[in-house]
Amino acid sequence: MVEESGLFDEEYYRSQIPSCDDTDPLGHYLKEGWRLGCDPSRAFSSLFYYSAYPDIEAANVSPLVHFVEHGRAEGRFGLPLDDVPSIPGEVPEPALPTIAEWRRVANRANRTEHAVVDIVVPIYRGFTETLRCLFSILDNPLKTKFRIVTVYDHGPDTSLFNALVRLSNIGLFDLLTTPRNLGFVAACNVGLAHHHLRDVVMLNSDTQVYGDWLDRLRAAAYGSAKVATVTPFSNNAEICSYPRFVQNNREQIELADADLDQVMALANRGMTIEIPTGVGFCMYVRRDALNEIGYLSEEHFGRGYGEENDLCRRAAGRGWSNLLAADVFVRHYGGRSFGSDKSHLVEAAVRTVESLHPGYGALINHFVQRDPARSLRGAVDLARIKRRHAGRTSFLFVAHNWGGGTERHVRELAERLEQDGVPVLICRPSSSRLDYVSLFDLNLPDLYNLPQFSLRDGPSVFAEILTSLNVMHVHIHQIVDFDGPAADFFRRLCSIIPC
Repeated sequence: MVEESGLFDEEYYRSQIPSCDDTDPLGHYLKEGWRLGCDPSRAFSSLFYYSAYPDIEAANVSPLVHFVEHGRAEGRFGLPLDDVPSIPGEVPEPALPTIAEWRRVANRANRTEHAVVDIVVPIYRGFTETLRCLFSILDNPLKTKFRIVTVYDHGPDTSLFNALVRLSNIGLFDLLTTPRNLGFVAACNVGLAHHHLRDVVMLNSDTQVYGDWLDRLRAAAYGSAKVATVTPFSNNAEICSYPRFVQNNREQIELADADLDQVMALANRGMTIEIPTGVGFCMYVRRDALNEIGYLSEEHFGRGYGEENDLCRRAAGRGWSNLLAADVFVRHYGGRSFGSDKSHLVEAAVRTVESLHPGYGALINHFVQRDPARSLRGAVDLARIKRRHAGRTSFLFVAHNWGGGTERHVRELAERLEQDGVPVLICRPSSSRLDYVSLFDLNLPDLYNLPQFSLRDGPSVFAEILTSLNVMHVHIHQIVDFDGPAADFFRRLCSIIPC
């Protein structure tokens, strides 16, 4: 079936595995290539399939084999949403701040000489997103004393430079200029060296920040003695991406970004995990770490990409840690300054980082396969459901995975209840884990990280979640997919909640 699917491209596969057996590349993929996270073709991503559907990884089967035999019929995707028909709700472009908005934040500009953090923003192009980025920093009340340091690297848009000059002249930020176009990495280093006593945040000009984001990043940075870098969650941040892991999440979820940031702040307050590398779109770096390991490597990374990975691995080699701050969200539009050159820069960076830090690729692959941040993303998913259900009583539908008439009836009934203001949750059995169930909310289709709940050993956890979601009625459509303990659980549940 795999051979007939049209999803295996021998030439493309060999480009990833030069040592592959020339006589049987498909056999190589089926035997070990998929375990290495390699893609069978441009039309199917093994890494994405594992990331989007963790039950496949738990089952220890080839992602392509599962997709061909089961996944396609189940409505799963073999590629991220970037490569399949888009869904309505793509994130709108950033809005240019108005004059009134600039006036509003003028008095908030942090001019104090007692700043402890420099927010370094390298700038090349991108008029609207750059100004929105700077405005978003100033528009949020922060306890941490900071100063914005912009570094203009002789970009092509003179109107952007002129605007920066005008805004810097009224004290909103420091404006540094390079003598000529030096490239992204060198421009960053100009900012890092601006004040040798302060911590820094390297912040791309195509980002937006929210609330007390800097206070939370700093708290994570000083949560233990040897933290070198801290990276927040973002829509587009590789291993720090939300809601889809290692993806550019272009679609807008039901929450505005500022609201999502606050949901994360509450759901994951003070939570961090160690990561193999920070992500440079927004990365807090402690000055004592910089003093020990040095700045970004201009020699090896020129125009950009890979420089933060090298910095983080140098820090790790000296006993410093790199953290994900799970209670912060920063919007990252992504790749604006590099344009069509991005893919070439990324490919070159991957090779360079691997040569400088042998085994780096395997380290990242291992992290992606383990995905220790999934529970933190899952906490945010659950918090989003709770937010939607807050103040209202909910219905729980118990259904199977077979589709057909039952599925159609469930969806139609759910839609009627939703129209009447009654939120509906759907509970289905796991397709791969006996006695486990999953929750779904048809109005929040992008909940990719919700955990599966055991009904054999710890049903009380699931019951507590149902209580927190104000479930006041259970509607059992089918329990044919549930074994004895699971079926017993729902019978007991019905003795407590009306069915």
